[in-house]
Amino acid sequence: MSNIILITLQILVLILPSCLKAQVVSDTAENNLFTINEQTKISFSIPNENFLFSNIISDSIDIDQLEEIYFKPFSNSSKFEAYKFYIKKIKIKNQSAVNKTISVMPGLNHIKSTFYMLSNGNFKSYTNDPGFNSNELSSFNLKTTNVGKTMLRNFTFKIKSGEVVELFYKFQMPNKTHFYDNNLNFYETDLYLENRRFGLWLEGIIFGSILGLLVFTLYSYSQIRDRTTLYFGLWLITAIGAVIGQNAHDGARFFEFIIYPLQENPLFSTHSFPTTVAGITGYSQAMMFVVFARNFIDLEKHHLIAYRLTNIYLVWYALHFFLFRLFNFEIDLRFIWYPLIISTFLVLVLIYYCAFQRYRSGMQLARLFIIGMLPYLIFRIFGLLGILGFQQPFAYLPDSGLEYFLNHPGVTQSVGLFLEAIIMSLVLAKRTKFLQDELNENIKKQVDEAEKQQLILEETVQDRTSELQEKSKTLEVVSNKLAKYIPPQIHEALFSGKYDTDITTKRRKLTVFFSDIKNFTSTAENLQPEDLTKYLNEYFSEMTKIALDHGATIDKYIGDSMMVFFGDPETKGEREDARICVEMAIKMQERMSELRKKWLHEGFSEPFEIRIGINTGYCNVGNFGSDQRLTYTIIGGEVNVASRLESVADANGLFLSYETYVHVQDMVIVEQKEAIKMKGINREIKIYSVKNRIKDDKNLIKVTKTKKPTKKELSEIEKLRIELEFIKTELKKISHQ
Repeated sequence: MSNIILITLQILVLILPSCLKAQVVSDTAENNLFTINEQTKISFSIPNENFLFSNIISDSIDIDQLEEIYFKPFSNSSKFEAYKFYIKKIKIKNQSAVNKTISVMPGLNHIKSTFYMLSNGNFKSYTNDPGFNSNELSSFNLKTTNVGKTMLRNFTFKIKSGEVVELFYKFQMPNKTHFYDNNLNFYETDLYLENRRFGLWLEGIIFGSILGLLVFTLYSYSQIRDRTTLYFGLWLITAIGAVIGQNAHDGARFFEFIIYPLQENPLFSTHSFPTTVAGITGYSQAMMFVVFARNFIDLEKHHLIAYRLTNIYLVWYALHFFLFRLFNFEIDLRFIWYPLIISTFLVLVLIYYCAFQRYRSGMQLARLFIIGMLPYLIFRIFGLLGILGFQQPFAYLPDSGLEYFLNHPGVTQSVGLFLEAIIMSLVLAKRTKFLQDELNENIKKQVDEAEKQQLILEETVQDRTSELQEKSKTLEVVSNKLAKYIPPQIHEALFSGKYDTDITTKRRKLTVFFSDIKNFTSTAENLQPEDLTKYLNEYFSEMTKIALDHGATIDKYIGDSMMVFFGDPETKGEREDARICVEMAIKMQERMSELRKKWLHEGFSEPFEIRIGINTGYCNVGNFGSDQRLTYTIIGGEVNVASRLESVADANGLFLSYETYVHVQDMVIVEQKEAIKMKGINREIKIYSVKNRIKDDKNLIKVTKTKKPTKKELSEIEKLRIELEFIKTELKKISHQ
């Protein structure tokens, strides 16, 4: 009896595990079956619990090797690893009374993926494009293309009533940042595509509207050249990219119709190229809106701390984009995306608060901005939360095709961008009108002020008429001298009556200065006439100001050359004249160095370089010409010496003759050059090139400015001249009578 019991127990031990294993296999097989019946939705997904998953596999696994792979339930599957390949499988049974055509979309963000289907001993495979599938059918002419040659955008198969098919899905995981889910989206092809016509129509309205606003904005910027309008236009460009680049219900339009999704991502190997483009458009849109918003309310000027915080946000946003695409971080998705969502919310609230403060401080346009930014703030936050599976606000709409279309994170964000683009365009239009009205008001005030000044001027002229009549004789003599005498350096002497216009000269020991622009002819040929005029006038204006500040007598401008001398009509003595002239030349060199830097920043690639020559010696100075026209100038061999020194000087160089150097040897460091000979000059011309000042305050000369007529005196003189011309005209009329 005991032997019988022992044998029975041994049989139970051997049979029970097999029974339990058979039960597990039976349960697994039952759970691995998904049934399509009359209650199955048009668009559906199969829970991961119904799938069986493999361990990590090789990319080279193909259809004929599927039976060799061990599959296990999702609950027994280990954690998925980045960049590794897996296969999951499901059996699908059609229990409905009609045949079905089913399409299935690949998992979101999978780098590579392939579908395999086994039906009645027949195998069928479909390799997806990385990220999102392209729409090849849209490039065909339907009237010339055979039905058999076409292929739908997603893997599509037919399943007869009562038939069971086995579907395998091989996929490569992206990096941890994009581990959203591995769900496959199925839909009944004919009915779903018919429904999507409505969604595509709405997406077309959104895209077309933003595109139209972009064209209008860019045109507005071309007319008013306003930085805020430019930033808004750039944001609209990124918004269009976000609308067509982000994932919608069944893919991304950017890769369905516009470009082909590349097999190998040229930017990041951590995920697919469409996912990269979606990230670029999404991140750039968010960053560009912050740039536009802070410029609209002039954040840098009125809220500097807030402006710096937005700079930190922009840097953080860019770092987040690159870091989580270049590297794989094995951390919870919430630690990757929550900081981005929270920082976006905080910076938008900060801008909103600053806009409110700007409105309280008197900026009327800030009120419109507050209204315009509200939809962006709301939809932006909901769009980001939707990435992590949060409910969208449109989910509370009545059950309809519109609710289905809107209740998607990508669509929610697109609608927000659409509303923001429309409202903010109206705000910018109002802003432009406001600025135009403000400008018109300022112009009107200036016109009114000019009219008042004109009335005052007319009254003043009338009051001065009697006084001008008494001074007519004296002013007539002064006017005749002024008509003959051009150089402004001796105006003061003329008006004070200390100088006359006789043709006389005298011999004086002067210090003569010459400068010109090196390679002026070739430089001028490379410039547009308007730019040449601008830079040449700026050059002469700056050099003339320095010359007048040092009491120089400007003789003439000869093309790009400038001739200046010291010692007449006023002199401080031979030595001081030479020292002041050299100091003036050094100041000109220093100013030219500043101008060259400025011109380079303005696009002048080869800014002017000047050469300077200075000589001291006896010259003939005075009035040369005729009774009709006089020129106050200097002539003589020493003038030619200064001109020759300038012609042999280095670019940006200053050459002195020995006669000048002896007066300034305690104030400058020089390098003696090889002496030259000149025709008509009996001596060798020793040349000294100035390298720098001797930095000793005791040796620096003190430059005294010549006294110039005040603005009031010049204004009075100009009025007298006008009235004198009037009197002369009246006198001529009387004489003819």
